[in-house]
Amino acid sequence: MSRKKKIWKSQIKVFVMVVILMGVFSTTVYAAMTAPSKPIGTDDGIIKCAASGAVGVMVEMLGGDLVSASQIHLDTNNMPLFMPVFGTANNENPDPWLYNAYYNVISNKDVTNATSVGWGGTTGPGSLDTTITNSTIPLLINRPDFVTATSTDVATFVDAIKQTESYAPYYGIGAGMADPQQIMATVTAYAKGMQEVIDNSNGKLKARYGSPVVKAADFCEFYNRTMDYCNKEIQKLNLEKVKVINVSGVSNNEWAVQSKEAADIFNEYIKKAAGTPIGQTDGIMTTSELLDADYLLVGSIVIKTAIETAFDNAGYTAIDIPKIYVIPRGVYLWSVRSPEGALTVPWLTSLFYPSLSDHPEINPVYTTAYYYSKFYHYTGNLEEIVGIVLTDVSLPGGLTVDLSNWDSSIVPGMTYEKSTESSKTDDSQVTTEPSTDNIADASDKDTESPKENTSGTSISTSDKTGASDAVEALTESDTGSEGAHGAPKTGYIDIIAILSLLGAVASLVVFKGLRYKKQ
Repeated sequence: MSRKKKIWKSQIKVFVMVVILMGVFSTTVYAAMTAPSKPIGTDDGIIKCAASGAVGVMVEMLGGDLVSASQIHLDTNNMPLFMPVFGTANNENPDPWLYNAYYNVISNKDVTNATSVGWGGTTGPGSLDTTITNSTIPLLINRPDFVTATSTDVATFVDAIKQTESYAPYYGIGAGMADPQQIMATVTAYAKGMQEVIDNSNGKLKARYGSPVVKAADFCEFYNRTMDYCNKEIQKLNLEKVKVINVSGVSNNEWAVQSKEAADIFNEYIKKAAGTPIGQTDGIMTTSELLDADYLLVGSIVIKTAIETAFDNAGYTAIDIPKIYVIPRGVYLWSVRSPEGALTVPWLTSLFYPSLSDHPEINPVYTTAYYYSKFYHYTGNLEEIVGIVLTDVSLPGGLTVDLSNWDSSIVPGMTYEKSTESSKTDDSQVTTEPSTDNIADASDKDTESPKENTSGTSISTSDKTGASDAVEALTESDTGSEGAHGAPKTGYIDIIAILSLLGAVASLVVFKGLRYKKQ
């Protein structure tokens, strides 16, 4: 058989595998996560919030009703778990506005009192839509009590508010989300801002899960303690750091990778799990150069399959190549800036040092179950939701999604907190006012603790001049909505079948260029 025919034959195999994989994921992963069958009433006594991108996850986590959001929040392809987790009966106290938005999406209805879109763009946080219609802007249609805005949108936003009648919400400018400390500072600031609105409402408002400030403190403690515990246990092993490459796609027979020098939060997570990013500075590597890594981390099953095919075509065997894992995608992708990044270090630790998966404080199956129950208030089948987030392609060998032996009373990181005094050095990050010094705006512009002015509108006194206007897309640019967790829940099977086929065809085109010789 000629080389050309062999390559074409391998591409056909990949094509068939992708079709099967996407079809299976599309029709089964959400089968038991029942969507709303009818709309429900809303409660004017719950604080109403407006937020974009990953900040919307924070608002939901802190117990605010998300009445104005990004388009991506209501997109079951790009954020397939967002509405099922926060907008169904599987939540301890679901957001009724999101619940009704989910009902509208599933049933193709247009009921009122549903989350509206206040930010333009179909991927990522998007930009604030300041189009004035009927003396208001889309962001204000559902009259949020607490609003976030980017520094570049503030002037237009304030002018638009002045044109409304007897309405001026509290609002603030974000502190940034470039690293774990900024994420914790942002969550804390949001909580304090929401609490200030609640306190100033004279008893008219509250949050769905109790005090937002308490919820934020619990989250920061989890985030800090878990990272510290992982670091402590890794140091005990006294092993060399593993070498890691984050591969985001393929172009012209070369692989797009995350530069080892990039100021990227995923690089930070890799380092905290005692890994060393080795992606080329120019962001491009050949197939043979990928062999320098111990681990390849990718954004979708499609990229994983493409890399494996390239290695196979080049004549490499399984024993020659790095371990390849798909980055988990829960309510938000774990490799980008969001509160769910709190789960990334335990997951990476379990990959790089599999023996540590025996620790219940590190085991990613257990930490994910704890996180979804504690911070997302998910009361549905935990093993099912964890199985959707952590598939076989994301877990180290020998680890499965099994909660039969999980002790839910074990708080990740708390064993370390009780056994050493050194962890007390992080207490200030949980209990003190988050610093705004030298904090640059990240792609999701979040909220600092606002201060009331005489107009009744609360604004941040921090001027984030020179802030980046760029926005972070939820998914890596080459992956789109493909991958193990990119499909909507059951109810969209006809659409998904078409999308799956198109995704497979696109994958085939990508693989067409993968013709490497063994180096």
